[in-house]
Amino acid sequence: MCRSVEDCALVLAAIQGQDDQDLSLLDVPFNWDANLDITKLRVGYLKAAFSNTQQTARVDANDQAALEKIRSLGIKLVEITLPTEPAMSVSAMITAIIYGEATPR
Repeated sequence: MCRSVEDCALVLAAIQGQDDQDLSLLDVPFNWDANLDITKLRVGYLKAAFSNTQQTARVDANDQAALEKIRSLGIKLVEITLPTEPAMSVSAMITAIIYGEATPR
């Protein structure tokens, strides 16, 4: 559907907005500045998802290359971690999100 950031911005601008069928929606304006200095951005990433993943060497290399590409653009990467909750609690939260998103309208 999109081949560039500009395409993504056009699509998001077209589909964002009020939806009476989706009660989780926040009605906030979409603003995108094509001239934004990206070196002022911070990108958070889940450190645990990029280390000790037991993926193949190729997948790990791809993950590291993605992080390095972001760094090379001058964007600050910020490692984040999720709170340590009992596994059942995290599982319950994920299940609630999945069921909420997957429920037919």
